[in-house]
Amino acid sequence: MKFAEGGDDDRVDNNKLCLCCPSKCIAILFGLLLIFAFIYECIVCIIIFYNDMFTNEYAGFYIVICGVYLVPIFMFIYFGCVDGFKDMSWICFAFTAAAVVNLWFFMWNVIYIFGYYPRPDVFLRQDMMWIEGSWGENG
Repeated sequence: MKFAEGGDDDRVDNNKLCLCCPSKCIAILFGLLLIFAFIYECIVCIIIFYNDMFTNEYAGFYIVICGVYLVPIFMFIYFGCVDGFKDMSWICFAFTAAAVVNLWFFMWNVIYIFGYYPRPDVFLRQDMMWIEGSWGENG
C-alpha cells in the first residue's frame, strides 16, 4: 500500500491485477460469477428434483449442498457490501469455501453415478431398441 499525502488514514490502493484492473474489481467479478454459479446449481437442483430417473437421496443431498453454498455467498456479500472490501484477506475464505462446495458437487455426482445409481433402471424408450449394430424401431 502506498500512503497518500493526507496521512496514515488516507490510503491509495495501487495494486493492480493484470496491470489494468484493481483487486476490488476482480473480487467483484469473481463474486458475481459465484452468485451465477449458485443460481445455476439451484436450477439444476430443481430439474433433478422433478426428474423421475434420480432417487430422492440424490436430490436431497443436492439440496443440502445448495444450502451450504449459501455460506460463501453470504460471506462474499458481507465482506463486499457491508465491509466494503476493506480487508481483502477475508475474501480468500469465501472463495475457498465456494471451491470446497463445488468440489462436493463434483464428488457427489461421481459417487452417485458410479456407486449408488441403480444401473438396471436405465432403459431406452419402449419404441427404440438395438438391432444388429444400429438403432431401429421396435415393432
